[in-house]
Amino acid sequence: LTVIYTNQIHNAPKASLIGGYPDSYSARTNNWVGMDLGPSVEFAMLAESCRAYGEKVEAPSEVLPALKRALERVRNGQAAVLDVRIEKP
Repeated sequence: LTVIYTNQIHNAPKASLIGGYPDSYSARTNNWVGMDLGPSVEFAMLAESCRAYGEKVEAPSEVLPALKRALERVRNGQAAVLDVRIEKP
């Protein structure tokens, strides 16, 4: 079982850039080249294309039921991917 937390951003390098260069082009224009990752890959669909179980999870209340479904697939010998969408920081 693979759980992917998708927030569409490389936040660590963005935070470093802001800390080191607060007046950078990226900070002035809000254009974070190579850090903002959109549109997001549909990881659940990608998993399904490889015959794995894939499920996109968009609400916190969906996480536990999705984990249970995915773990059941794994117990039955199938790879599983949960694409958990989280808010962009």
